[in-house]
Amino acid sequence: LWTELASIDPHWAERIPETDSQRVIRGLEIHELHGVPLSELQQSRGSMPLFEADWRQILLERDRDDLYRILNARVVSLLESGWIEEAETLRSSGIAVDAPGLTGLGYDQLYRHLDGELPYEEAVESIRQEHRNYAKRQLTWFRTLEARRIPLGSGDGPEQTAAKILTTWQE
Repeated sequence: LWTELASIDPHWAERIPETDSQRVIRGLEIHELHGVPLSELQQSRGSMPLFEADWRQILLERDRDDLYRILNARVVSLLESGWIEEAETLRSSGIAVDAPGLTGLGYDQLYRHLDGELPYEEAVESIRQEHRNYAKRQLTWFRTLEARRIPLGSGDGPEQTAAKILTTWQE
C-alpha cells in the first residue's frame, strides 16, 4: 500500500514510515475520494473554501470547576454503563491496549486494572485526571481561535445553550 501511495502522492509518502498503516490508508482514501493527493490538499487548505456558506465560529465556554465536575461525572457514567466490561471483552479477545481503536482516554488504565496492576480507585482517578488534562489542552488550543465566546452557566441545559447560540448568531 505504501508503494501505491508513493506513486500517487510521493510528498506524503516521504513524510510517513512505510509501517504507518493508518496514515498510508488515509492518504489513499483522500486520493480516492477527492482525486487529489493529500499533500496537495494540505498545502492549499488555507486558500480553499471549505464550503460556500455564511458561517461563524462559536465557542461554548464553561467555568473550569464546572467543566471538571462534568468530566468527572462522565467518567463515572462511562464506568457505570459497562466500560470495564467492554475493556474486558476487548482484552480477552486478544486486542492489545496499543491497538489503534484503543488509543482513546482511559483504556490503558482499564487494562492495567484488569491485569491487576492498578487498583480500581487509582484507575478511576487516573482516568479522571487524564480527561481533565485533555480538556486543558483543548482549552489552550481554543484560545488560538478567533471565535465568539459564549459563557455557559453551571445550570445551563440544552435549551438555554441553544438560546445563547441563537442570540449570538443573530448579533
